[in-house]
Amino acid sequence: MEYHNDLALFGPNLNPFKELIQKHFEMEDLGQASLLLGISIHQHHNGSSLSQTHYINELAQAFNIHELHPSNTHLKPHLQLQLASRNEIKEFKITRMNYRSALGSSSYIISNTRPELTFAVSHLSQFLENPGILHWKAYLQVLRYLYHTRNLSLQFQHQEGNQIISYADTDWGNNPIDQRSVSGYTVSRNHHLISWNFKRQNTVSHSATEAKYKALLEVTKETMWLLNFCKEINLPLLDKPVILNNNKGAINLAL
Repeated sequence: MEYHNDLALFGPNLNPFKELIQKHFEMEDLGQASLLLGISIHQHHNGSSLSQTHYINELAQAFNIHELHPSNTHLKPHLQLQLASRNEIKEFKITRMNYRSALGSSSYIISNTRPELTFAVSHLSQFLENPGILHWKAYLQVLRYLYHTRNLSLQFQHQEGNQIISYADTDWGNNPIDQRSVSGYTVSRNHHLISWNFKRQNTVSHSATEAKYKALLEVTKETMWLLNFCKEINLPLLDKPVILNNNKGAINLAL
């Protein structure tokens, strides 16, 4: 029986670890990473960048997006989708498309290299159970935008210092289906985006302060996890982390 596994290493001196692994396993050193789990890694003298152009091309081909007109925006402005009617569900079923699978494929891209699409896919994911034709058309616009901007990448440059800055925000009860608020956060290290999320809150908030406090809680948990991770890999933090929120009531509750 034969197993194949990829192993990515990072650090100032990798040779001792490589030698240790080779004593126990047969290993082939492929050199600097250029592709890992569908993510292209481009390394240069001042940093690196991450992109998924090849993955996006495959997704576009699967849904024939390359034959459609490109889109400069991922959703129409002020779009508020509702639950699909019976006719809309029936019309979508005629397309024989798998809505859940399509969104899942996009979610992998968004969670790795395309944070600006987090809201759009999160919003469309509310309708996984009974998608209608309007939901599908909205998703096709996301794909058209994604294909049009497929060469964009996350950039990381070598910089002195090591500070984590986090920001959280939320709307308040703007979801027309269940009035639950939607939270989002970003976490950056030296102004380089390293973590992001966007999701509907589990319960209805009775005030903007309550909704903002829940968002603040989520970004604080993520920030603390990253702080512990930095300690585990011996990456010193020269400055205290900063968490930003624009609601005084939520900030006072957190203090």
